[in-house]
Amino acid sequence: MVRSLFEHACVVWHPSTTQLVRLEKVQKKGIKWILNEQDHHYNNVEYIHRLRDLKILPIADRFIYSDLILFHKIFYCTSIIKMPNYIEPVTDDDINRLRNSHLDQLSLKCTILPHVTAFSQSYFFRCFAIWNRINISIRSLQNSDEFCSALLDYLWTTLLDNINQENDLLLADCWSDDDAVLEIGVT
Repeated sequence: MVRSLFEHACVVWHPSTTQLVRLEKVQKKGIKWILNEQDHHYNNVEYIHRLRDLKILPIADRFIYSDLILFHKIFYCTSIIKMPNYIEPVTDDDINRLRNSHLDQLSLKCTILPHVTAFSQSYFFRCFAIWNRINISIRSLQNSDEFCSALLDYLWTTLLDNINQENDLLLADCWSDDDAVLEIGVT
């Protein structure tokens, strides 16, 4: 019930980073309550794995998921909402430029530079950039259900990869601290 009210019109209402952090804290408390682990402190890895087990995306990723579902419908013209004129497909010249080599035939570009924060955080501007970062095999799925499923898998894979990389960096840092202690002890 809370989530349905919270996510109503979420593509229009998009919280700031500070608001996302606060909302994530509320979700974390809810997860602890659901799992009866109110006294347990989660590190990032534990928290993400608990969310994965419950099939609940972190708040920021949930907003991205909702944004991209609508954007997919707009892109493939299955929505009454149309893509604005300032968002357009990239050209062959754009694709061939060295610095834009990540672009492909389903990539988009914005013809207006964001001079105002409100515009840079607007729905279409934030979505086209995220859209371009998604693998083309996912963006090319025209069926909405297939896209939703593949997008969800992509978000979880990306999230878990980032958490594992973060965890590896922490472990490497711990090892280097241990090595420094050993070196000091040896001399």
